[in-house]
Amino acid sequence: MKTKTLFTALTATALASTAFGQQLMVPESSNDAVMLFDAFDGSLINATFIDLTTAGGVNSPGTPIEAKQAPNGDIIISDQLADELFRWSGDGTTYLGESAAGLDNMRGFEIAYGSIWVSNSGTSNAGFDDSIVQLDLNLNLIMAHPLATEDPFDCTTYNLGGVDGLLISDIAGENVTFFDPANPATPTILHDSDGVTGVDFPEQVSIRSNGNILVAGFSSPSGIYEYDSTGAQVDFIDTSGLFGNGGLRGVYELGNGNIMYTNGSGVHIYDPVSVTSTTVAAGVSGRFISEYSGGGDPNVTPFCDPANNNSTGGPASLTGVTGTGIGSGLHLEVTGGPATEFGYFLVGTAPETVMPTPISNGLLCLSVTGGNVFGRYNVTGGSLNSIGSFDAAGVFQNLVGTSTVGSGFDVPTTVPIPANPTIMAGDTWHFQMWYRDTPAGAGSSNLTNGVSVVF
Repeated sequence: MKTKTLFTALTATALASTAFGQQLMVPESSNDAVMLFDAFDGSLINATFIDLTTAGGVNSPGTPIEAKQAPNGDIIISDQLADELFRWSGDGTTYLGESAAGLDNMRGFEIAYGSIWVSNSGTSNAGFDDSIVQLDLNLNLIMAHPLATEDPFDCTTYNLGGVDGLLISDIAGENVTFFDPANPATPTILHDSDGVTGVDFPEQVSIRSNGNILVAGFSSPSGIYEYDSTGAQVDFIDTSGLFGNGGLRGVYELGNGNIMYTNGSGVHIYDPVSVTSTTVAAGVSGRFISEYSGGGDPNVTPFCDPANNNSTGGPASLTGVTGTGIGSGLHLEVTGGPATEFGYFLVGTAPETVMPTPISNGLLCLSVTGGNVFGRYNVTGGSLNSIGSFDAAGVFQNLVGTSTVGSGFDVPTTVPIPANPTIMAGDTWHFQMWYRDTPAGAGSSNLTNGVSVVF
């Protein structure tokens, strides 16, 4: 695992999400559905974004816990009673399959470091007892990481002391612990609760924009717990005593600074300024809260997708969204890259998907034949420079001030090819990213998938 502070990455990613239409998915087990909310103010967008009862898998949905978006845009949903991870299309309309790995009594999960990490507790279905089970992005089993004393209910990406790993909510010890995949048998207790005056039965763990840790406490004293990076408790919001909302499950900081939380009676929002709580979805058994970036921009079409794997074990994924009102109106983002490695974006007049050009460990999918050309956004001193590097979470962070949200790149109207043409309405241009990948070998590099964009 690479080492670098993760807090700036999480903050930048959150800002990018807010600026470009990030939403939130919340499964509810009353009707076996996934709801959709606005990530800035928490308002309900769609009460049945995904109807899980239409899944055609071997196991029917029973208690959906968490929904997360994979690097390719698909939505993965964990189900505690079905003992499965279900896969749906990025727009939530099409059931695509389920995991075949031996999972039992599984709860929250994380997609990070080129893998899926599942909190597993049971032993049925050839399950792995109290473990963090590692799957590849196609839901195939890689290995199980047994936990000696912990019973994990959730896990989320975290960097502790320069080491990338996962925070785990442990309902056996009532603690918040740190799991290092390189040393899975020796978890570090970040917060040691007595389970009486401190958090009892911790469920979802999430990270605030200031780097602090939020934990949803299910059992009494039920509420929202907040810890700093040392594990010290800095706040407790007694949602049970103040508002009659106990049995917390999910917790997440909204873009406006309020905190969304869930329990068996619905989805609620806590306002720390007015010290009030508002219910935004009533009468449903709410579960965990996770980010959703949409089912895809209709003006953006991927090609050469997925790209070749890099040293993380998976591909770097290029996505784009139009209509930002900045420069050409196109914003590009890349995830899944090797930490600390640099790169920049490319633009071309045509894609090449039949015979792409091998470059080191990747494929250049921009055409260089038939009069077609490509250019590099690495021109110093202005908007044609996109140079940046990947952070510890694999998110490409802009280092030259050409992204209004810190990550990715705001594509300007001028194109860095001969004659410097201007992007006009109705044009179609094609984009890719080149990046260094030294961990794969000295001098190695790779490329993302490409995207064709209609302006």
